[in-house]
Amino acid sequence: ARAVRNLWVGGISPSISKQEVEEEFQKFGKIEGVAFSHDQTSAYIDFEKLEDAISAHRALNGADLGGKELCVDFQRSRGRAVERSEAGNFNSRGSLPP
Repeated sequence: ARAVRNLWVGGISPSISKQEVEEEFQKFGKIEGVAFSHDQTSAYIDFEKLEDAISAHRALNGADLGGKELCVDFQRSRGRAVERSEAGNFNSRGSLPP
């Protein structure tokens, strides 16, 4: 995905609090918004600066947090984290329709 200020984070351990996730990403720069999925295993994080999002992506993609490997990627669609609604299908185990 193209580098943008908005990151998608997956693989968040249930043992990690929202605050701990935010603190981990704030190490890289000012955050404008954070939105967690309903089950709190994924989140959207919006950085103020592109460079900070790139730094966080490089450092935290594949990093171990709370015993689980984080998956960090640049968000593919436009929009702010605070406007996101729960997608619900991040961890879907069902098959796709034909």
